[in-house]
Amino acid sequence: MITDEQFALFEAANFHESQVGQDFRERYDLVCPVCRNETEIAPSLAMRCGMNQGAASCPGCKTFLLIRIADTGDHAEAVPYQQYIEVRTQKAGASE
Repeated sequence: MITDEQFALFEAANFHESQVGQDFRERYDLVCPVCRNETEIAPSLAMRCGMNQGAASCPGCKTFLLIRIADTGDHAEAVPYQQYIEVRTQKAGASE
């Protein structure tokens, strides 16, 4: 399961004008949180437009991942999309 800290990072991936036009690397290292497969990803169109969020399937285990560029800017981070949605749904239900 994803941690509260991971959830908060991905939940806060809102539009940031400071990222528009930012110099991005062509590729970022990414380690799948499920199978630990090491791969590289290119920044998504959303990332290039100011929202630090993208999605892709792991080439190793095929898990659909929610991806963001780490705050350090030197690699990408990912959480399983299904787990993110489950935590988000749980937190929304708790706030009602």
